[in-house]
Order: sequence, then C-alpha cells, then structure tokens
Amino acid sequence: MTKLLILTPAFPEKKAPYKTRFIQEMAETLAAPPTPWNQVEVLAPSVLGGPLCPNSAIRLRSFHYFSGKKRLKDFKVFPLVPALSFLGSAILATLEASKNIDFILAHWLFPMGPVAYLVSRMCHIPYGIYIHGSDYYRYGPHRPFWKTGAKNILQNARHIWVTNSEIQEGVQKIIEPTKVSHLPCGVHSLFFQGKSYSLPSNLGRILLYVGDLEEAKGVSLLLEIATLLAKKEKNLKWILVGQGSRYHWLNQESKKRGLGSLFSVTGPLPPQEIQELLSMASLFVFPSRSEGCPVAVMEALAMAVPVIGSKLRGIEDLLLSEQQGKILPHFKADLWAEAILSYLNKSSLQKDKDKRFFNLSPHIRTWKEWKKEFLASF
Repeated sequence: MTKLLILTPAFPEKKAPYKTRFIQEMAETLAAPPTPWNQVEVLAPSVLGGPLCPNSAIRLRSFHYFSGKKRLKDFKVFPLVPALSFLGSAILATLEASKNIDFILAHWLFPMGPVAYLVSRMCHIPYGIYIHGSDYYRYGPHRPFWKTGAKNILQNARHIWVTNSEIQEGVQKIIEPTKVSHLPCGVHSLFFQGKSYSLPSNLGRILLYVGDLEEAKGVSLLLEIATLLAKKEKNLKWILVGQGSRYHWLNQESKKRGLGSLFSVTGPLPPQEIQELLSMASLFVFPSRSEGCPVAVMEALAMAVPVIGSKLRGIEDLLLSEQQGKILPHFKADLWAEAILSYLNKSSLQKDKDKRFFNLSPHIRTWKEWKKEFLASF
C-alpha cells in the first residue's frame, strides 16, 4: 500500500469546521479516484483541543503540543518554547505515521517544511512543499531563515508549489526553476454553478467580505469605508463573513457609529451560504495587507462578482480586466470609498451577472482541474 501524508499546521476542527477548509478540500480531491495513492492521510495539530472534523475519504491524525497560551504571555516566555514543542510533536507524529508513506506533502514552508525535511532524511521519503503566502512573506528572502534553513529545505524537496507569481520568482532564484510550479488552490465546484437569487426590494446593494477578521486583513479599514459611504449612500449593506480577534470589536464599533443594519458580521459560514451571499453581492471588497492567493477572491470571481482589492501580486494574478474589479495601491478609507462608489455607478455593472462576458484567469479552477495540474507537475 502506498500513502500520501499531508502535513499541515491547520485543519477544520469540530469547534471551527470552516477554518482552512481549502486544506480539507484539497485532501479530499487527492483521495478521490483516480489517484496514485491507495490512502491519503492528514496530520495536523488539534489547536482548539477537540477532534478534527471527521472525514470518510481521508484518514486524520492529530497531535498535541504545548502552546503556552496565556501562561507564556503573562510571563513573557520567549516564543521559541511553543515553536520547539510544536516541531518536536509534529516530527514524532510524522515518524509514527511514516510506514508505507510514498510521499510527504508539507503545507506552508514553515512550520511543516522542517518536519518534512527531517523525516525525509531519517526515513528516505521524498517530500514536496506547498508555499501559500504567509510563510513566504513572514520568513522569505528578507529573513535569515531563508538563506539558511529554508534554502536547504527547498533544494532537497522533489517539487515546490506556490500560490502566486511573486513567490514563484523568489523561490526560483535559489533552486532549479523547473522544480517550482505556480499553482493556486482549487475552488469548490459550487462556486462555478452561478445560481441566481432574487434581491428583496429593500435589501439594496451588498458589499461582501469573506476572510479572517484580523487587522492584517484590513477589517478596520472596511469599517472606516462603511462609515464614509453611509453618509453618501443609504442602500449599501456590508456583510463580513469570518472569525477572528476583531469579531466583537467590529460589532460593537459599528453600533457606536450608528451603522445599524448597514453593517453586519455573521461569523464563519459554510460554502453553500457564502455562495448564496456572492449570488446577491454587487462587489467583493478585500483590503488585505498580505496574501498568497486568496481563495475567497477566487470564489468571488468564479461567481462573476467584481473585486476591489489591495495591490498584492496574488490578487493581481487573478484580475484580467477592469470588468473583474480594481486594484488599489493604498489603504486610505476615503480613496477606497470613492473607488467603490465609482465602480458601483458604472452602467455596465448589473445585478444579474453574465459569465459569458467574465473571462476567468486560468489560475481560477475547480479542484478537479487543480488535481490534473498537481499530478502532472511531478
């Protein structure tokens, strides 16, 4: 029996079933026939302390580690402690799962790259690295880790997959270019169905954001934009979908500003409900400050929803024309508000979107199409 072992620092859990769901979708895609592996296993930490989401198509393995949480924060213990605990636990769990493994696929260069590299050296198992974005921009060419550990890990990998052209260019500078493939994640087939929904007359136009509710994603900027637009347009409704440290702050602050029903934060939602919201949305607004290739933006474009996004290579790779959206090179609320109003007022923007005139980037593909390219790359 041959097995594919997927190493990932994040996977949907029962307490957070939609967290990093693209990892689960990828694993399920690779496990579905036809596949070169008899079994696909996923090894991930149980971050919230509960079990990973059950799945019949793949075997799930979890490990626990000492995160420290409040204790380390209170006593200001150096973060190397939980990092070493994570790596040690991940290596031991990978060695335990290594029997009959044919290939190791490590998601995120760090922290799972070192795990794959060390287990490969000890057990002579080939491995590949999937660089998503946060790992590259946090530990990339401007960091000492890149010139030492990262370079060695990448050079010894059988293949590397990256999610945008900027990462591809950076990695190809230090390893053989043919070993690097620009291959963003796939998109659930649900988002290619283009189901239409009728808009209630009192609903107005919907501006949608889907993603983590963290400052790095620009969510406070969304609130500033909404505050400015509420003074000019009363029929614009903002819906933010996701979870994160800014969830309660966004709800409280929007009420203080008197936005009321014009600004709502739903929390995480299943793909079916996100697809329904996209079907009703006029624009998808995404002011993130750092991204690899955002799956939420790909889902919006697959549904023919134009995107107003920040100037990041992962977003620029996806937008082929002005019809599909606009890139903004700054983070000033007044300029974003102006750009949104200008785009909404274009006569070509219709509530009933026609996909025949919305040519998608070749990087936006179903998981089935992604699988063909992934297997062909090595």
